[in-house]
Amino acid sequence: VRAMYESYYFQYGIAILILVNFATNIASSQMVDDLVDTNGSPTAEGVNLERLDMCFTILFTIELLINMYAHFIREFLADGWNLVDLVVVVLSLVALSVINMSINVIRMTRAFRVVRIFGRLKVLRNMVYSIAAAAIPVLNAFVVLVVVISIAAIMSVSFFGERSQEQFGKFERAFYSLFRVLTGEPIYPVPALREDGSMDYGGVAFYVGYYIVGNWIVWQVSVAILVDRFITTSKRMELGDIMEEEASMRMLISNTLDPLLRKLMEEYVDDADLSVRLVNLFDLLDTEGMGKISFLELCWEMRKLDLEPRIHLTESDSASFTRAGQLCNSRGLMGAREFEQAMREQLHLYVLRQLSNAALQVDAGGGTGSPGEGMMCRAVKMLSHDLLRLERAVSGVSEEAFGVRLKLERALDRLDDMAAAA
Repeated sequence: VRAMYESYYFQYGIAILILVNFATNIASSQMVDDLVDTNGSPTAEGVNLERLDMCFTILFTIELLINMYAHFIREFLADGWNLVDLVVVVLSLVALSVINMSINVIRMTRAFRVVRIFGRLKVLRNMVYSIAAAAIPVLNAFVVLVVVISIAAIMSVSFFGERSQEQFGKFERAFYSLFRVLTGEPIYPVPALREDGSMDYGGVAFYVGYYIVGNWIVWQVSVAILVDRFITTSKRMELGDIMEEEASMRMLISNTLDPLLRKLMEEYVDDADLSVRLVNLFDLLDTEGMGKISFLELCWEMRKLDLEPRIHLTESDSASFTRAGQLCNSRGLMGAREFEQAMREQLHLYVLRQLSNAALQVDAGGGTGSPGEGMMCRAVKMLSHDLLRLERAVSGVSEEAFGVRLKLERALDRLDDMAAAA
C-alpha cells in the first residue's frame, strides 16, 4: 500500500485532482449569483456544483485514509503536510455535515484545499520550506523598517500635523501614509508648500530623506535578505536531494570507470579483440605519441571520452589503477602493455561489482529478469576468456619445459660420450 501511495502516478494523480477541485471553486465563486434563485433556493448549477464538491470530499477522504494506513499513526503525524491534509479534510467533512455553517465559511474551507498540493509536488514543497527558512531574517529586517517608519511618523505628526490633519493628524494616520509611500503608491503626503505659497524646503528634505532611507535602503535590504535566504535554502535543499540520490546510488557498488568498462564488455568479441581495443584506447589517450603516459595525463584524457556520465579519475584512484605504482616505471609512466594489464584488472573488478549488484537486487526482490541474466552471461564470457588465456599460458609453459628437457637430454648425452672416451 505504501509503495502504491508514494508512487509517482498516485501522487501526481492526487495533485491533478486538487487542481481540478480548485478550478471548480474558482468557477463557483465566479457564478455566485447564478447558484441560487431569487427565493434563495439552489439552482441546477448550484446543485451540480454541490454534488461535485461532495465527490471531491469523498475522494480526498479516501486518499487520507490510505495515507494513514500506509504510514500508520506515528509516522503519519510526524509529517506536517499530513496534518495539513487532515485539517483540510476534516473541515470539508464538517462543511458537509448537518451542522449549520455560513456559506462564506464553507467557501473558505473549500478554497484551502489547494494548499494540499504543496505536499504533493516536491518543487512547490521545497519552495515553501525556503520561504519559511527566510521568515526569521526577513522579520528582523521588517522590525527595523517598522522602527524607521515609526520614527518618521512621530516626526511628521510634529512637523505637519496641523497643516495636514488627514495625513498626519495622528500617529496611526502618519504611519499608514508613510507606509503607503514605501509601497510605491503615487501619493505625496508631505506638503511641499507653505500656506503663503513658498517652498517648504524642510518638508521636502524630510520626505526625500525618508524615502531614501526607507525605500532605497531598509526596504531593499529586506528584499535582499529574503532573496538571499531563499536562494541559500533552495541550494541547501537541492544539495541535500543530490546527496540523498547519491546515497541511494551507493547502494549499488560502482566505479568511475564503469561507463568505459561497460562499453568494452558489451562490444568486444574475443580475447584478441579486447587486446586490440585496449591498445587502440591507449593510442587514443597517448596524444603525444610517446608510447608512455602518466596517470595525470590519463585522468585528463579520460574526461574527453564520449561517454555518459563522463569519467573523472582523481589522484586518489592512482593506487588502485596502477597497483600502487607497480605498473609504472621509475618516472611514473605506463606503456601500452601495462595499460592493458591495468584495464583487464579493472574489467575483472567490474564483473565482480556487477555480480554483487545483481545479488543485492535479488535480495531486494528486484533482480529477476533479463538484466541479471545478461550480467551473468557477461560474467561467464569473461571467465571463459580467462580460462582460454590460462590454457594458452600453460601451453606456452609446457612447450618451454619440453625444450629445456631436450637440451638437458642432449647435455647428458654429451657428458656420457665424454665419460666413455675418458
